[in-house]
Amino acid sequence: MNGSNLIVEGNREISNLEYDVIKNCYRISNWDLPKFLNHQETDYATDGLFSKIEKSWFNVEFIGLEVEH
Repeated sequence: MNGSNLIVEGNREISNLEYDVIKNCYRISNWDLPKFLNHQETDYATDGLFSKIEKSWFNVEFIGLEVEH
């Protein structure tokens, strides 16, 4: 955060933030979602519920993720 602006990955700035006092978080508008994600929402589409996102730019690594048994 830089004042009331959200800086994403050091180079994308989102200024249309709305604070949600009930959930204690900031919300971005639907118009700013592609800027936040750095891709269009449709780029995250999959063929099914358990399908993978197969895009060359999409790489996720969960570090320190623990699952309770």
